[in-house]
Amino acid sequence: MNPVGFVVGLKAEANMVRDLGPVAIGGEEAARSLVGRVGALISFGLAGGLHPRLLPGYLLIPRAVRIGRESFDCDPKLVEAFGGSTCDSLLAVDKVVASRSRKASLYQISQSAGVDMESGGVVKVAREHNLPFAVVRAVCDPHDRSLPPVAQHALDAAGQIRYKFILKSLAVHPWEIADLFKLARDAHKARQGLEKALEQWRKRCERVCRD
Repeated sequence: MNPVGFVVGLKAEANMVRDLGPVAIGGEEAARSLVGRVGALISFGLAGGLHPRLLPGYLLIPRAVRIGRESFDCDPKLVEAFGGSTCDSLLAVDKVVASRSRKASLYQISQSAGVDMESGGVVKVAREHNLPFAVVRAVCDPHDRSLPPVAQHALDAAGQIRYKFILKSLAVHPWEIADLFKLARDAHKARQGLEKALEQWRKRCERVCRD
């Protein structure tokens, strides 16, 4: 059985799943780098919340991914392996959704529970190569919180945190520190949610091996 490949946005997320299969950091190009080595693709990591009732840490395992006006169904078996669906859809975008007003607008348009930047590329590559796919994300910044400007540029192309950039930026804009601490706290809650999904996946793999 071919392994499952994980596409993530952050190095920290990659470290969470390295023992489960091949992993690549990024979006569409990252997903393409896994083709030929995996039998399925998983978009894994953090997401922005769009639904007004979802708090940081809420696990998003959608039945489908929305890209523009189109909707693409996730593989039911993969979804079930992570504990089952928790929402109808997740919205895929190619730019950071930073403001509360933009989140509210996207929710009105899509009715999706959350939004992220990697899932669209995963869906595109999976459909091109006839690979099953699923999305496992957790809410980090909820619907009513805007991302501080420093956080919008805090990652490099390899998904690593640019600590020197953050420190320099905060020296000029110290009022962003409070919002950055809130974001870090919520990211921790989100990763706790992701760990719960990975626990379900590991249990499933153990059952398959026993059988």
